[in-house]
Amino acid sequence: MITGDGEGEKEREEMRKRIWNTFLQKALFVLSLLLFISSIVEAKVPDVVLKHKKAVVTIYVFMGEDHTTTGTGFIVGSDGIIATNYHVISELLEKKDTPALFVKLENGALFFTGDIISFNKDNDIALLKVEGKGLPKVKLTSTNKSKQGESIVVIGSPMGLETTVSEGIISGIRKKDLQITAPISAGSSGSPVVNLKGDVIGVVTSSIENGQNLNFAIPVSSVASLFNDYKKSKKKVVPSQKTLTFVSTPEAMVKLDEAKAEVKKNPDNAETHNNLGLCYTKLGKYDMAKEAFKQALRIMPDYAEAHFNLGVAYGKLDLHREALEAYKQAIKIKPEYAKAHFNLGIVYIILNDRGSALEEYKILKELNREMANDFFNKIYE
Repeated sequence: MITGDGEGEKEREEMRKRIWNTFLQKALFVLSLLLFISSIVEAKVPDVVLKHKKAVVTIYVFMGEDHTTTGTGFIVGSDGIIATNYHVISELLEKKDTPALFVKLENGALFFTGDIISFNKDNDIALLKVEGKGLPKVKLTSTNKSKQGESIVVIGSPMGLETTVSEGIISGIRKKDLQITAPISAGSSGSPVVNLKGDVIGVVTSSIENGQNLNFAIPVSSVASLFNDYKKSKKKVVPSQKTLTFVSTPEAMVKLDEAKAEVKKNPDNAETHNNLGLCYTKLGKYDMAKEAFKQALRIMPDYAEAHFNLGVAYGKLDLHREALEAYKQAIKIKPEYAKAHFNLGIVYIILNDRGSALEEYKILKELNREMANDFFNKIYE
């Protein structure tokens, strides 16, 4: 079976060092400076606030082929009740073809939502219920006395970057909304706004795209009211979601979103594009995998593993001649690349070129006898 390969980190690192050696000292200086600044920022945030990270979740809504939206939520009930924005989960209620929704905790645990238990569209608040017990939960403020100028912290998943902590202040109180200066990006919707006492005082809801630091949150009283009403009635708005069909595992979709975020952060890094291609390959999206590997090779033409992985994608698309050339290129760069010789031999078998396949067998005997024996059996199957 032909599989993708992410090996060869050392060779790539050596190549990058040779290419970027003149810039290395500057890069290390900048990195050190960023880490220093980051440590100062984290040190300013009280532990009573940071402990809420365990109760903040990332919400993934799958809306068809390669279309995933993300948002943030936070656990308000240790039995699995999660608060978020209505607009984060509205597709699930308004579109029948929404495939699935699930949430991911900071520790990596994944939960499928069984119920949307309540929502208030006007206030942009919704409550979800997952099957949980003894889960970490936030502390909701018992008062609604937020003040202009009060320091706050937002914990969320902007651009899918889970449990990101950002600081700011309440810059204004606008009717029923809190105007805040903490940075907000796509994926931050539903994030808890926490005061320095560790109480959740609001829920991030929106930002004005062209307005600097014009971000808004709903007072958490809307969540408390919805939660209390649910506890009294125990009625579910949308009981047990209709058939949720997964083409792939949610873990793989999470990794895909993480890979996309890395590409956005580092668009000129060949390895991020290669990793994105590997995620698409795992999901069976070979056309998209092919394009990701090609982009990696535009950035780093001598990236043997990307040539290999491109060969895998071509093979899955029945483009065997193209796969042949991709494997040959990987071997040209890295002559002792046993997996590339194996896969090249498999392509020769598919193309009924047994003589060339036997040549690859001879090479494999010198590189990896176990792999050679396996390949020999395939020649005569």
